[in-house]
Amino acid sequence: MKNKLLLTIATITILTAGLIYGDLVTTNYLAEDTAIIENSNFISANENTIIIGTFTTLRRGLLKAANPDVPGGYEITNATLHIYQDTYGGGASVGLYSMLTTWDEYHANWTNRTSSGTWSVPGMAADVDYNSTIAASATASGWTTFDVTGEILTFNDKTATNYGWFLKRDNEAGFTRFRTVDGRNPKTQWPYLKLDYRALSEPAEYITNAISGDTFIQSANPNSTAGAGTTMLMGNLSGVYRGLIKSEINNIPSNATILSADLRVYQDYANGENNSVDIHRMLTDWSEAKASWNSNTVSTAWSTPGLAAGTDYKAVATDTSYMPLDEYVPFDVTEDIKAFHNGTADNYGWFLINQRESNSTDLTRFRTKEAIANWQPSLVIRYHVLQGTVIIVQ
Repeated sequence: MKNKLLLTIATITILTAGLIYGDLVTTNYLAEDTAIIENSNFISANENTIIIGTFTTLRRGLLKAANPDVPGGYEITNATLHIYQDTYGGGASVGLYSMLTTWDEYHANWTNRTSSGTWSVPGMAADVDYNSTIAASATASGWTTFDVTGEILTFNDKTATNYGWFLKRDNEAGFTRFRTVDGRNPKTQWPYLKLDYRALSEPAEYITNAISGDTFIQSANPNSTAGAGTTMLMGNLSGVYRGLIKSEINNIPSNATILSADLRVYQDYANGENNSVDIHRMLTDWSEAKASWNSNTVSTAWSTPGLAAGTDYKAVATDTSYMPLDEYVPFDVTEDIKAFHNGTADNYGWFLINQRESNSTDLTRFRTKEAIANWQPSLVIRYHVLQGTVIIVQ
């Protein structure tokens, strides 16, 4: 007897992504920006300007944007880096080069790139510390714009690691000055990455699910609860704050294929400029009304106060988002929603941690489901279901 072949004639509803995400543009302030000064151990992380070229001594810049905040199931069409040149050095030709090794703004100087690592040679070596092939160039003049689309696409698809960029003048005899992400500068002059994106052409249906629980816990008040509040705090300001959030997904058809899922949160306040937030899948259940630093309910303690990685929550982050002010930012939770949907993981929601919680002045604030409608978080799921007539071929 011949094998039977089942064919499904699909009827799929298409919903334009723009109805969900508006004009399909997102902007992120830079996550790190600093300068290194020839033969100096000075750390420029807290300076409100970057000077490149020769200003008494030779200076060069380092810039880094967080990985793109673009929802799953969408593709980036254009990426531009914008940095503001102020007063000095207008008209100079400036080059942007991909970094090939890690660094951080709180330790980078002419010799060191991190707390425990040094550059290959002082001042960095071409094709070792940075790529000698220029990634983008521009003429410094007010808002100076670099086309970094190709670079961002490689960061987004993981074919290259995002170590940021090296910024230098073509003619280093003079100097040019740019503004940084710093509280002394107006935010209208902070450098940022602008991303244009669009929905992939794959047909899909969308649902937007409300949040069923969200709260924060705090080390300074380990038994207090915050589930009824309109805000969620992450970071450190007179104690550590961490967030919890969950949404039900019972309205996804059982035979659906999940294409993307994005948890969207609205940040309306930050103390400190570079707040990147990690989201982790929870491994144990909790109650919005009863969760505290010490306990997930009134009577059940976390494995460790403040939660334990690998026990209370998955140690590897599901996603990281760099948090711009006064806009929605998506966390890509596609793989978690797939696991919840197919039953390979329990839906206990997510745990949120500010990457800079070790700094005693860095705090970010999200709005919760108790906030006004325009600020409430939500879970947007994109899926498709094959429907129609089944034809049996003998």
